[in-house]
Amino acid sequence: MTTSVQTSVSNPSAAVSGMLADSATVVDIISKEATEAIPFGCFVSYTENSCELADSSAEVTTSRGPGVAILDQTKPSAGSAVNGGSMTGGYADGDIVAILTRGRVWVAVEDAVDAFAAAFVRFSAAGNEVKGAFRSDADTADAVEMPGARFLTTTTGAGLALLEVGIGVGATGATGATGPTGPTGPTGPTG
Repeated sequence: MTTSVQTSVSNPSAAVSGMLADSATVVDIISKEATEAIPFGCFVSYTENSCELADSSAEVTTSRGPGVAILDQTKPSAGSAVNGGSMTGGYADGDIVAILTRGRVWVAVEDAVDAFAAAFVRFSAAGNEVKGAFRSDADTADAVEMPGARFLTTTTGAGLALLEVGIGVGATGATGATGPTGPTGPTGPTG
């Protein structure tokens, strides 16, 4: 009888696209029905009942708020690679999509990004490009800055980056009453 010996060890990825980064103090997740296939970790534009990948700059900048499709391990496609392997799985047309509107999530990026820089979302795609994917710039005119979002990590090229969404997004409350004027300070020396 022969026995085999393990001769190598592989290191699994620390994260995958669409994976929540942590249990931050504020995490908001909503659910909407997909009107098309949506890869995990992509920006989604949503209405009262449904969501889709953005296909215009207006859908990124004027949607009800920023949203990212988060990973759902219960989906049959959760282990399948899409976009040449940079994204893994996603939601099918008609699935109920979990959308992160405030919090931190890992996303696949198309190019090098810098920590604390604005995140741009692709709304026009050709070839291997994916609508809803994240990047560092407008890519001529095919992507636009996502309001209330920034990268929290740096990459040297395409790969995974940590994205924070929902920064400063939400209704602004009413302005409070103006307080009383304070006393006048002492007069300074003349000279």
